[in-house]
Amino acid sequence: MAISAGQFNFQQIMDDFYGSKIEKDDDVGRAQKQAFQGNMIQSGFDSALAQQMATHNSAIAQENMTHQADLEQRNQSANMENEFNYGMQAMEAQFGYENQFSNAQHDRDIGMLSATGEQERKNYSAKGQQDRLNTITTGEQARLGIAASGQQDRMGTITKGQQDRLGQAEEGKQTRQTMQEADKIKANQSGRESARSRSMARAF
Repeated sequence: MAISAGQFNFQQIMDDFYGSKIEKDDDVGRAQKQAFQGNMIQSGFDSALAQQMATHNSAIAQENMTHQADLEQRNQSANMENEFNYGMQAMEAQFGYENQFSNAQHDRDIGMLSATGEQERKNYSAKGQQDRLNTITTGEQARLGIAASGQQDRMGTITKGQQDRLGQAEEGKQTRQTMQEADKIKANQSGRESARSRSMARAF
């Protein structure tokens, strides 16, 4: 039964190399085998050193990673603590500033209200004073107007009375003249009638 020896027939090559016998005068073959042995020993030694180095480096790397993780955790904890403290200090300072601003604004508002109230009080006082002066002036004007109107009414009444009296006197005078003229006319008529009577009496 044939067994596959692989692509390079490595097993056959090893068997030939190890199984070959070196003649006493074959210095080249002996040197070649010794070189191969030395190379094998060097390769094995290098491989062992490499494994030890890898194991040692792995331990160092793990220790370094553990130490680095510990340092990062410590740094993060310290940074978080510092950030927390800074944040609390900032909020405390902000609260203090806002409180001071609110107190100052309160004082300003009170001052503004006081000034506004004082100004309004002065405005009301000035308006009341002006209203009183206006009322006094209006009353004085009304009083003067009433007095002038009364004086004018009295003058009109006096003038009307005088006119009435003059009219009545003139009317009386005209009446008297009329009556006198009537009396004259009656007297003349009576005289004429008496004359006719006497003439008629003499005629009989």
